[in-house]
Amino acid sequence: IRLTVLLSALSFLVPLNFYPDVDFVKNFLGVLGGLFLFFTVMYQRGADLAISRSACFLFVIFSGFVLLDGLDHYHAFVYLVSLLTALLVSVAISTLTERYSNPSVAGALAWFTTVVAGLSVLLGILRYYGLLTIALPWGADGGPRMIGALGQPNLTALVVLMGLISFIYLFATGQIRSRLWLLYPFWLCIGAVLTGSRFFYLGIATLCLISVIEFIRNYFSASCRWQTLWSKGVLLTLLSLVLAYAVVPVADEFLTNTSVQAGLIDRESFSEISDARLRFGDVQRVGEWKKVIGGVSELDSIWLGNGPGSYPLFSMTMQVSGYSVNNQLLWTHPHNLLLMLLVEYGLLGLLVFLSFCFYLLFIYWTRPRTPVF
Repeated sequence: IRLTVLLSALSFLVPLNFYPDVDFVKNFLGVLGGLFLFFTVMYQRGADLAISRSACFLFVIFSGFVLLDGLDHYHAFVYLVSLLTALLVSVAISTLTERYSNPSVAGALAWFTTVVAGLSVLLGILRYYGLLTIALPWGADGGPRMIGALGQPNLTALVVLMGLISFIYLFATGQIRSRLWLLYPFWLCIGAVLTGSRFFYLGIATLCLISVIEFIRNYFSASCRWQTLWSKGVLLTLLSLVLAYAVVPVADEFLTNTSVQAGLIDRESFSEISDARLRFGDVQRVGEWKKVIGGVSELDSIWLGNGPGSYPLFSMTMQVSGYSVNNQLLWTHPHNLLLMLLVEYGLLGLLVFLSFCFYLLFIYWTRPRTPVF
């Protein structure tokens, strides 16, 4: 288990970025960590494994890759390995909750995610201001947005968002005992703001919406202590985000100028692009979405799509075919999961994914409320 934790943490935190595949090391460590977890659970205290209902959807999607015969694409092979790892991890987590308890397993996962998110922000800031480049010369700062150890600002923002939600869970269940930990959301929000990720703000808005719904539903409950603590944790996160958004541009201006003068980086400051990042009307992405919607009739099969990993070829084909929406870019993915599923898996694949989402919503609405839930 300790080796699993170490390998999984390194998959988030190792900023090696070796070319030509800058993600290979992180992907390899992530898969290795998932395999270690599964086999450790399988051979520890018996071999009885538990499979959750949601894992069945992963198995259906996994089988779809084989049936669609898309493994000749490199991206499809990566998808396959990722889904298989997710399936094994899902079985391992379900088995651990059966052997121990939901709160103990959820607490361990929450602490892991919270700590990894904080370390990810630390490494991201060191890389952003050129300090990490001293030790790893090929790990350049990557532009005006903080890309973090993962090499992609939205992925770093996702890790930070998961860390914030995990922190709120720990706060609501009384596992945050030191007052110094109350500064932790502010630290995570600093990293989130520097990524300039609009996805992060959408995630925070969704978290607030769900929290408000839960607070209203449980307001008259006799045992609503943890819901109240959850609401306080969300409020602390929002205050931390507002404070971070006010502090980051000023601090970044000073740190960027200092790093530029020291020869560590050569880029514009974050403040020059921060306002633009909050405008959600990205013309290029909207143009790509229009291209996909207008090109549905060009798919090999409206029901099965063009096959796993085929989106780059589809986008390029539409681009050179004289389609009216031409944004002069080659897209490997549309930044829209639903449209990507439609192109690669057709309506059937899209319906499978939506069924999984509706199943989760059904569970959310019908199950009794607990902190783990």
